[in-house]
Amino acid sequence: MMKTKNLLKRGFTFLILLSLFTVLFQNLDVISSNGSEHSLNINLNFEMVENSINQGFYDNVDSIDVKLPSSSWNIEDIELNFTNIKDLGTQIESIENKSYSGKYYEIYFQNDNFNQRGLAVQIKLNESETLSGVYIYGKKEIRTTPKIIQVQIRGYDAVNDIPNNTLYLTMDINISDVEGWYLQAFPSTLTLPKGDYFLVLNGSNIIAPEDDRYHWYYNDIDPKYPSLLISQFIDTEIWTNGISNSPFLYKLIRETEVPVYPEDINMTIEIDNEYYEIQNGSSIGSGNLPLTALDFSPNSEQINLPVFYNNSGNLIFDVNYFLNTHNIFSSPASLTIKVNSTNEWIIRPSITRYSNNCSVKFYYPSKWENITIYRDLEDITNNVTIHPIENLLCIPNIAITDGAEWEIKAYSPNINFNINTIKTEFEVGEELAFSISPPVLPGNYTFQLIDPLGSIEFEIKKIIPPDDNVFSYDLPSGILEGNYIAYLYWNNQTDGGVQTQGFTITSVPVSTGSTPDFSLFLIIGIIVIAAAFIGFVGYTTLKKRETRGRKRLKLILEECTDVMNLKYIIVLDKKSGIDLYAESFEEKEFDLTLIAGYLQALHNFGTKVLGGTKDSRTIKLEYRGSILLMVEFVNLRIIIIMKENPSKNFLYSIESLAYDIYKNYGKLIDQFSGNLQPFRGMKDVVEKHLNISLLYPLQIVMPKKAELNQNEKEMIKRALDFMKQNKFNYFHTIYLLPENVCTPKDYEAILSLIKKGIFRPVE
Repeated sequence: MMKTKNLLKRGFTFLILLSLFTVLFQNLDVISSNGSEHSLNINLNFEMVENSINQGFYDNVDSIDVKLPSSSWNIEDIELNFTNIKDLGTQIESIENKSYSGKYYEIYFQNDNFNQRGLAVQIKLNESETLSGVYIYGKKEIRTTPKIIQVQIRGYDAVNDIPNNTLYLTMDINISDVEGWYLQAFPSTLTLPKGDYFLVLNGSNIIAPEDDRYHWYYNDIDPKYPSLLISQFIDTEIWTNGISNSPFLYKLIRETEVPVYPEDINMTIEIDNEYYEIQNGSSIGSGNLPLTALDFSPNSEQINLPVFYNNSGNLIFDVNYFLNTHNIFSSPASLTIKVNSTNEWIIRPSITRYSNNCSVKFYYPSKWENITIYRDLEDITNNVTIHPIENLLCIPNIAITDGAEWEIKAYSPNINFNINTIKTEFEVGEELAFSISPPVLPGNYTFQLIDPLGSIEFEIKKIIPPDDNVFSYDLPSGILEGNYIAYLYWNNQTDGGVQTQGFTITSVPVSTGSTPDFSLFLIIGIIVIAAAFIGFVGYTTLKKRETRGRKRLKLILEECTDVMNLKYIIVLDKKSGIDLYAESFEEKEFDLTLIAGYLQALHNFGTKVLGGTKDSRTIKLEYRGSILLMVEFVNLRIIIIMKENPSKNFLYSIESLAYDIYKNYGKLIDQFSGNLQPFRGMKDVVEKHLNISLLYPLQIVMPKKAELNQNEKEMIKRALDFMKQNKFNYFHTIYLLPENVCTPKDYEAILSLIKKGIFRPVE
């Protein structure tokens, strides 16, 4: 007995302390609801620009190559100054033209004693020259075996006047079976010093009578240069001594260097797929090109700027180049958003000097103010140029120190946006939800729900778009009751803002009136309960269990009755009035357009609001013996027609349904253009909240293995007996309920069989 009394005393003391802590927690709730101490720190990246000047000189080139600090640098301005611009043209000199008697020497193979597999003619250069090709006059005699011989330029054996083994060029011959001039274009230009050489047709691969033969015509009538020698490689496998007065017909293609004005040859340079004309300089062979605000991104450390012109030859030049380059780099930063305060921005760039002409620019947002720049924690704002009109901050070359730590600090005003709520009071187990009122600011959103003790109960982040603008949280069973504060933070790269919304969370149905302060009543109640606790602990426990049981039975009966009372469900797009989803549960038709318009008119004129809060958008009226409900949320409207008045919990269910539909389909409704295909899945959302499968014609599909309780087995037997007696292959739920009245046992059994897929809607 003594132990029991001690236990009761301890219990009474505990309850008194608990009541005092509850009162204190309510006071803490009031303090934290102010929210001024709450803030959010967000990590960001900012783009900054560093500038550098590159300059240099190239001589005797035909294009311009420039090296940048890295592949991320861009060219902003270019200045090019050209000198010694020379046109490397071509000149064709006819050494021996077509004045002949039709005679030719032949490269052929008859047998070991009769063959000639090489022909050569002397080239005499009076000065150093660059050659790009030759023409020869001849033809090919096509035989059974195709053969390609070589065109060569060889050295000169001055002792025997024959070709020697020094090879300057070799290439396949270009010739056909039609007599004429044939161009032998060299793979690349060939520069030869002053002296004598031989132009050779090398047919060493002609080794059989069936091989192709080659003819090279000569002038033995009135040669232009009769002193030029020719030689033959005959069956003795040696070159014959050179003979004169009958040189082979050929022409030399010489390269020339002529100073030119760039505009005379339409000289242009290609930069970023654009062509720019080089302007004439003060003297022939000079020119220049100034380009500003180019912003060329080569994406390479080494860039090539090719030069073009309209002459057939090549072009070489000397050039001085001056490049103003910049690099856009990402700098880590942070944003701190505070309630009832300005936003604080901090940027921490890493700056490296690349040249002696280096600077850093940062275009800051127009709403930023009170900008301060620190280098190694020292305020150097006075050494930095700030242009408030251009919103430009420039760190000059003189202020940049390698290895320094930098920090740029600024402030911006809090940007306003609005939170849209249907209600602000929720029960444990419900879904707390709200949305952002249009127009919605695009950017990053962070939702934090702060409990009565000031701790974060829930947090979620969204990017809008593509995410929807509904924020929700399923309130768990163990959550603290009391006043909560929702903080919704928003930011983009230049601005930030925060809005708050208070919510009340209870474990009992929400009162329709204002919420009084229960502190005094709570203390009195605790004392009464403590007194009663001594004698009536067991009785109280039993009554609580009975109350919870009655409440649960009541809820089940209300759910079943509400579902059986459903006649129509319509989900409309508010803008167009088009029904995105509609479901009828009886044969009688309604004029949906008339009903929707009538409900909207009543809503606009202030019909009594249901749902218990001033924020509710649910209206109800009686129309032709039916109960009509309408819920609006953002861009959608739900109309429900029932046979009788619904329960209060049903009103909560359709408000939650509105939230859920907007969460899943809000963006599609915003962009709705008449296509209903994307809304076919809306039926599953309705089923989740209202269990409308109970109203469909159902069939039985038994799996091979199914775990069933006794109530479920009895319900399956009822359905089978009904279909057998009436010779139906389907049944309605109402047929399985005795006297068409819901009981918790039957309702739960049917719902369970539907969820298990045993009772399935007839397709």
